[in-house]
Amino acid sequence: MDASGHLTLGSNIQSNKWYLTNGKINTSSFAAIALASTALAVEADAANTNFANSWFNGNLRRYINPALVNQYVFPVGDATRANRAVMDNLTANPLNNLTYINASFGPKPGNDVGLVAAENGQGYVSVNNGGVWYLTPDAVPASGTYDLQLYFNGFTGLIDNSFGILRRPDASSNAADWSAPAGSNLPANNNPGRLVSSGFARRNAIGSFSQFGIANLSVPLPVTLLSFDARRQTKLSVMVNWETVTEINNKGFEVERRLDGEAGFTRIGFTPTKAIAGNSSSRIDYSYADANGFAGVSYYRLKQVDIDNRFTYTHIKAVKGMGETQVSVMLYPNPNYGQFTIRLDGVNRAYDAVITDMGGKTVRQLRLTNSGAVNITGLSAGTYIIRIPDVFGEGQAFTEKVLVVK
Repeated sequence: MDASGHLTLGSNIQSNKWYLTNGKINTSSFAAIALASTALAVEADAANTNFANSWFNGNLRRYINPALVNQYVFPVGDATRANRAVMDNLTANPLNNLTYINASFGPKPGNDVGLVAAENGQGYVSVNNGGVWYLTPDAVPASGTYDLQLYFNGFTGLIDNSFGILRRPDASSNAADWSAPAGSNLPANNNPGRLVSSGFARRNAIGSFSQFGIANLSVPLPVTLLSFDARRQTKLSVMVNWETVTEINNKGFEVERRLDGEAGFTRIGFTPTKAIAGNSSSRIDYSYADANGFAGVSYYRLKQVDIDNRFTYTHIKAVKGMGETQVSVMLYPNPNYGQFTIRLDGVNRAYDAVITDMGGKTVRQLRLTNSGAVNITGLSAGTYIIRIPDVFGEGQAFTEKVLVVK
């Protein structure tokens, strides 16, 4: 293939070898077929580095011999760029019962609502919108594994050590179907396939085929809180207490407060870390006394700040003026990617809650009970108001904003 434009197939075309120099091969509903099972049955010219100038926009079929050939490259992509897939380490535990693999790349079907995949104690929060790969064999392998590399040319939003390959059935657009292939594993942190600079995501020891995407893991918090609480001591004083069990590169904690009726939180103080150089794996107690005589509801949260000035927020603790009722509302994460959790503590009955958009339109109604977490999904990007009427007594509501980003 050496053209200034592109080649569009009008039927399946098969050849023992495809040599790509310049120009896209648009397969449409047909397939380009490489009959030879050698590694170089699909090869890039020296001027076509990483298949940047010539690739298959559509369906590529490669015949394979995993017992003898350790790696196969599938230079697939879309109309603008190549996003090749590489099957590697095939001879260590050869796949059996296979003759060929069909490969293609395209837009991600559906959205991330309902995504529940997790791995090694971390949850995945989204699947990158850069696109997905389809690897489909002519038969289901009875045994054997391979390592998979997916090159994320044109992808954005990936963070070192916080992304991984997930799979779901070829025809699925349901986020709940994404999962880590059984028996597979990710390379260790800071190794190729976990770093953005490597240019690809990698997963090892995969034994199945399907639709594959690159998912973003929730970033581990630099500080692990054991508890966070705010309680009124007197009519003129509120004590804020928290405990950590781990701290990594922590600078300290900004204490923030919002009085009922105020538009946003305000910093009222800063407590530096007690951990040596900001790092600790032991329990540390903190406290902050706030001179607060407000008769209504006061809302408190912590803003944990890293040494490099990155930050995260805790959940919110609400305190009534006279302290007869101590109620906390955990709303996390906030901001979020369309999934968050509300939990109500310190009450002895159920409360109705409502989520509205900024125009006042009700988008969700909830029933909250003591210590019962409620998971929220399906909200589009935007700012919402969560209101729990009468939770502090008749006429006294919990009200807070939540931001959904995409």
